Amino acid sequence: MQNRIDFVMAPEDRKNILQSIRAAKTAMPFLIKLSKSDRGSLQSIDDGRKSFVEKSIDFAKRDSNLDPGSGLVEGSY
Repeated sequence: MQNRIDFVMAPEDRKNILQSIRAAKTAMPFLIKLSKSDRGSLQSIDDGRKSFVEKSIDFAKRDSNLDPGSGLVEGSY
């Protein structure tokens, strides 16, 4: 594969970008690094289940009798 990017970053730009990344990490102390086994144990939505989940959230938003759990509907999509 041919490299199509021809770019040289100025040292000052690199310094500013790295400072911004450090500031973002400091502002979000809740971010944690997950191990491979931690990531593997998390539930995920694959393409086959995505439409089911989207429909479920839509139904929960429209029908207040459905209770998917505190905060689930408000924070979705």
